[in-house]
Amino acid sequence: MYQYDIMECVFAAPVLFPDNSNNSNISVIVTQSSSLFLLQTDTLQLLWYIRIDGIGSFPRPPEILNSTGYLFIQDSSGTLLAIKRLRNLMRRNTDLEIPTIEIFKVLKVPGETFGGVRILKTDETDISNSNSSNSGCSCKTTIASYRALIGSRDDRVRCFYFSL
Repeated sequence: MYQYDIMECVFAAPVLFPDNSNNSNISVIVTQSSSLFLLQTDTLQLLWYIRIDGIGSFPRPPEILNSTGYLFIQDSSGTLLAIKRLRNLMRRNTDLEIPTIEIFKVLKVPGETFGGVRILKTDETDISNSNSSNSGCSCKTTIASYRALIGSRDDRVRCFYFSL
C-alpha cells in the first residue's frame, strides 16, 4: 500500500486524467482548501500542485473533457474554473511549470453549489484572421462552445453557455 499525506481534507473522489493509452497513470485530486494535486497513480508520487487563492473549497471532483483536455472545477461558492494545457504538458513528459498552466474563471453561479457541474461541448467555430501588415498571412483560430449544467442550493438548475 502507498500513501501520500496531502495535509488537507479531501472530500471529492480522485479523477483519473485520461490519456491515449489503455491505462491512465495520473490522478487529479482536489481539496477542501482549494488545492489541486496531480499524483502518479501507481506510486502516489507528487507530480504537480497548486493552491488557487480567492475561491471556495472543492467538495466535488473536477470534470475532464477528453476531447479538449480542459479540466473544469467548481467551488462551493459557485465559481467555475477551467484549466488549460495540463494534457499537453503531460504528453511532452516535461516538468510541469505553473506559468504555462492557464486557469480561467468561466462563470459565477449565484448561491452555493455543492452538487457539481456537468460540462458538454457543443461545437467548434473556426475564425480566420488576416494580418494586413504581412501580406498573405492568415491565422486560423478555433473557438469551442460549451454548456454547463449546474444545480445550486437556491432550488434552481441553470444551463450556461460559454466559449473558450
